[in-house]
Amino acid sequence: MTTSGFGRQFERLADVYRKEDGSRWTPREIEETTKGFVSQPYLANLRAGRIRQPGFDKLRAISRAMSFPFALWFEEPERWGNLAQEEERRAGPTLAERLNLLFDLVRHPQTGEPFANAEIARMSSGHLTEEEVELLRGGQLKDPTMAQLLSLSDAFGVDVSYWYLKPEKQPPLDHRTMEALRNEKSHLILNKIHGRSEREKDMILVMLEQLDRMKEGGEE
Repeated sequence: MTTSGFGRQFERLADVYRKEDGSRWTPREIEETTKGFVSQPYLANLRAGRIRQPGFDKLRAISRAMSFPFALWFEEPERWGNLAQEEERRAGPTLAERLNLLFDLVRHPQTGEPFANAEIARMSSGHLTEEEVELLRGGQLKDPTMAQLLSLSDAFGVDVSYWYLKPEKQPPLDHRTMEALRNEKSHLILNKIHGRSEREKDMILVMLEQLDRMKEGGEE
């Protein structure tokens, strides 16, 4: 596709990637969703073909607003299905899936029960409402602010990188891991181990195994 065809490509994409109610995105809605980064006049010029070489940042903002893979800007419609599936596989768990996993795994330290949406909202120091927590869990709120992500990280006791790391770089989360990370000394030990060489990590494991044998032998 040549650069002069971005207006035509936008019309194709807008016809396929509609809102949840089935209606097409309006220029005003795209402007609001991108917080003004992609303005209504810009979209009018793009659709009319007056912008022959749009910036990648603008195209990416539009694709995020309308929830379609960025790569579709540069492919013909018959390739869209395969590309969308490939990007979905690479993307890993969605933010909603990651958040719901924390709700499943982490328990309130005082009650031992799962957190409620309202409790997480109260713990966010005003950065999240109960409704916003619900929208995040349902996948309707896809672009939270950094303050909101930090609030969620503090509430559940995870690093903010949890929301971005690819699955192959992210350790599995289970109840034991989450409880260990909530312990101040365990967290301190983890931070000190981070960045060590593989040889140093092996030495640390040997020492821990020695401590386990001492415990099994009744030594104090």
